[in-house]
Amino acid sequence: MKDKPQYIAFEGIDGAGKTTQAKLFQSFLASINIKSLLTKEPGGTPVGIKIKEILLENKVYKETELLLFLADRSQHIREVVKPNIEKNFIVVSDRSLYSTIAYQGFGKGIDVKFLHKLSSFTNNKLFPQLVFLIDMQPEVCVMRCKKRDKEKSESISFLKKVREGYLKLSEKKTFFIVDGQKDIATLHEDIVKIWNKL
Repeated sequence: MKDKPQYIAFEGIDGAGKTTQAKLFQSFLASINIKSLLTKEPGGTPVGIKIKEILLENKVYKETELLLFLADRSQHIREVVKPNIEKNFIVVSDRSLYSTIAYQGFGKGIDVKFLHKLSSFTNNKLFPQLVFLIDMQPEVCVMRCKKRDKEKSESISFLKKVREGYLKLSEKKTFFIVDGQKDIATLHEDIVKIWNKL
């Protein structure tokens, strides 16, 4: 496991399958006796759970929403991610700062450079070393969300902007794009193959 990334994020628009793949990947790590932890944003800490409840139960301005997401992440990084990395665990996170940049920046129009600066402070300069971006067409994702009776699903036009943002972010060398339209097992195999080549 020498030199393998210790902070791994799964990203993608709503309905792409990142939660399922994050769980499968952490299970894979456990199956080969690698110490690992599955976590998520928002809601990965007791404080984060309360923040998530506020976001779900209240209509807030985009600036308020941004600050709440950042507060959740600040707590999450310091309470969960950093301590577990220091204990030599691999942290597998369902979402990270890149969700904020894609959704609040590219999706809702908040200045992306400003978000990068805020994220450096919020994340205590600790960033995912590996990002699996599960890419899928927004039309398919919206249909998936509706089938799951998701209370709140974003519009296709909004998710198109978010997806475009993710694809721009994926130019970073830490990103690997995987095809979310593949079946669950095949997609998981693709992710494991990428991991094994690192």
